[in-house]
Amino acid sequence: GGGEAMGRVCWWSAGSWRPGAGRSIITHLGGLRPDVRYTLQGLCAVNSMGPGVPAKTLTFYTLPQTPQIIDVRVKQERVMVSLVLAGAAKMDFEVTVSLTSKPKDTKTFNPPTASKEHVPEGLPSEVHMPFSQMSIAEPNGTHSLRIRAKNSGGWSDWSETFETIAVARQQCADQVQARMIGSIELREIEQLQCVLKDAVGIEFNDERPLKEATALLECLTSARDELCEAERLREPIRLGTALARAKEVGLPDLDPIELLLEKLSSVKHQLDTAKGIEELKEALREGYEARLPPEILQAAVDRLGTRESAHQGILAAMEAARVPVLEA
Repeated sequence: GGGEAMGRVCWWSAGSWRPGAGRSIITHLGGLRPDVRYTLQGLCAVNSMGPGVPAKTLTFYTLPQTPQIIDVRVKQERVMVSLVLAGAAKMDFEVTVSLTSKPKDTKTFNPPTASKEHVPEGLPSEVHMPFSQMSIAEPNGTHSLRIRAKNSGGWSDWSETFETIAVARQQCADQVQARMIGSIELREIEQLQCVLKDAVGIEFNDERPLKEATALLECLTSARDELCEAERLREPIRLGTALARAKEVGLPDLDPIELLLEKLSSVKHQLDTAKGIEELKEALREGYEARLPPEILQAAVDRLGTRESAHQGILAAMEAARVPVLEA
């Protein structure tokens, strides 16, 4: 039989044993938990005369469970590997790291755990390695990691390979930050979106360009959306306000909008200042061609109707006031 130090007792009845090397015998003891200290007591031979003298008590540890890598990140010049393994804080570790494109070029690390505090079962622990010793990856390249754990009983099996881009991203931090500063100067929305996407997961020594780029992208996007809506509506005053804000935040390529505003404002001015009926009709024609908002055009149409009605009234009055010609 055998027992665990914490009081859990396991019993094994007499079974089949097979000879080992020398005068040893071998059997398989099932039902043991990983990473547990066991004491084996009462092991003895049994024949027709009964049990023999028990062997000396044997104390041993079962091997750790196979670790599971769940995340890799870079922080403060360290590569942090998050893993799920009960009791990880009291174990030793071995980690292999290679470029995914060069699996035979492997580096081995024996990292300490990031924290020696007790980690509840099922919650992730972390081990860390020096970032500076990682192999340099190609742009958009990845690193492959495996890890195994060791306790007093020996080494666990290797974990499944975990592939990550986090290390390669951090290795490109200087290039990404340079692109970010260039995008801030150009104020191009698409470039800012692209470089901020590439910056996800990177830890920068100076966070100010990242904060500036994030705030600038939000500001430029808001100004662009407002300008696009004003361009769609084609109302000169609203378009002028949106254009002024776009200039204030430095939105590029505004020349076409300025030309449109100039045209719309000119056509609306003609509508507002047209005096005669024909002049107002011509201004209305240009207003329809310029696709001014319906409310502006309708107001001009109403004015034209009023003028035409007044004109007809004047003609009728003049006709009524005309003196008939007397016949000789």
